[in-house]
This record gives sequence, C-alpha cells and structure tokens, in this order.
Amino acid sequence: MKAREQSELFEAAFQAAPDSMALLDQEGVIIVANKAWQEFCAGNSGESGGYLGWNYLASISPDDTAETDRIQRGLSDLFAGKRQQLKLEYPCHSPNRKRWFLLHATRFEYSGGNAVLVTHVDITARRLAEEKAHEAATRDPLTGMHNRRSFEEGAERSLKLARRTGESVALLYIDMDGFKGLNDEHGHAAGDRVLIEVGRRLTGCLRETDVAARIGGDEFAVICPNCDDDGVRQISNRIREEVSAPVELDAGAYKPSASIGAAVFSGQADTLVSLMEQADQAMYHDKQADPDTVTH
Repeated sequence: MKAREQSELFEAAFQAAPDSMALLDQEGVIIVANKAWQEFCAGNSGESGGYLGWNYLASISPDDTAETDRIQRGLSDLFAGKRQQLKLEYPCHSPNRKRWFLLHATRFEYSGGNAVLVTHVDITARRLAEEKAHEAATRDPLTGMHNRRSFEEGAERSLKLARRTGESVALLYIDMDGFKGLNDEHGHAAGDRVLIEVGRRLTGCLRETDVAARIGGDEFAVICPNCDDDGVRQISNRIREEVSAPVELDAGAYKPSASIGAAVFSGQADTLVSLMEQADQAMYHDKQADPDTVTH
C-alpha cells in the first residue's frame, strides 16, 4: 500500500509540474508526458496526445537545420552515455509570434535500463526583454537605424576583416544641409519627419552588405565593405539622388539636400578614428564644393 501511495504521489507531482516534462526511453521515444507537455502540444500543433510513441527529435521544431543538428548531436551523446545532462536554448517561432525554450535533458538508470527526462521551460519573456534591451542599446529611437555605438562596432569588424583579406572599405559621412533652418521655421516635428524619411531612403538605396546609421542630430554614416573610389562615387551619387526627393510636410513639400564626405581604407595603417576624421573633414569640404561632386 505504501509503495502504491508513493507511486501515486510521484505521478501526481509529475503531472502537476508547471514546466513541460516528458520521459524518453533509451531510443528517444516519448513514453510518458505530463499535463503541461500535452497541453502545449495540443495548443502548438493540435497533437493532443503529447507525441506519445514519437521519437523526440520528430516532436521539436527549431527554426533551422543548424538548431536541429545541434540538439540531435547533444541528445545522441546523452543516449550513448557520453554525457549525463544536456542544457541549451533554442528558438521555436510560429508565424505569428516569437518563442524560445530552455531544453534540459537528464539521463538516468533504473531497473528497466536507461531513460531520459526532458524538461522544456518557456523563456520567451526573458528573451524578448533581452531583445528589447539590445534594440535600445544599438538602435536610434527616432529612425530605427543603427546608432553610433552599433555603427562603430560594425565598422571595427569590417576593418578587421579588410586587414585580413586586403579588400578596401569605404566610410561615408552624410550631413543634412540647412537642417537647423527647417527646425526653426517648421518645428522639430517636421524635422523629425524629414530625418525618418531620409533614414528610410538611405537604408533602402544601399547594398545588402552596407550598414547605415544615424550618428547624431542630422548626421548619418555608412560603412561599405569591399568598396573602392569608384564604388564610393556610385553609392554617394545614389544617396544624393534618393535623399533630395521632396518630403511632404504639413506646410508643403520640402526638398532635402545633403553633403557627403568619404574615406577609403585600403591598407594597414588607418584606424577607425582616423578614417572617421577623414570622412568628416571631407564632408565639410563638400559643403563648399560643387553639389554634384563627392569629396574624399
């Protein structure tokens, strides 16, 4: 009677656990699943039985094959006795929401052989909070573009790669002309609308490998990997053309204009600081030059 009560107690505790839990046999087949596991399966895929009798790997659905391979390798080592525990996080996004789970698997022995206890913990709230914090730290809140910190980190990586490969890297500075007058005449709301539109246009006219950022006020910057002097002229002319299209404001159409300066890294000596200084200086020279030229 005592043994049966203990068995019932353990079964009740297993079923009452708030996290999704399942027992796998030594082949990886799901033999028992608690209520939380079954409810999740029913809500996620309509499988009300909790995938009982399925191989565990067939019941998980990470976003890409790399995640599946990573989990499969870990579980294979677990079932082979090469490790006793496996703990990892993986994404399992659905079409209408993002989700992440902590997978914790433990191998143990009992009188019938070996088994694995798998627990899934929903860590979506934490991961979304981390994403939000990262977004706040790396994105400009007005335009959604990279901010100065994120831009400089990306530029440093591009220079590091260029030193290894010998490829050139271009850095462009873009400064809006007459922007203070726009704010003074039409107000900061109008100025913000122009900055948002310029940021959208700037991002949209670049190559996939280029990175654009708002680095402060009415100043933008672009890092262009594998870009020489000819590439700089092409990209700069495209930026100038896109940026100069009229923006509709409450007071009427406003036609922005921008000064552009560029510096090209093609050796070992230049640092990011010196490259930014060169591009900044070239941009100020451009304000006094022919508007159809780009100084670098």
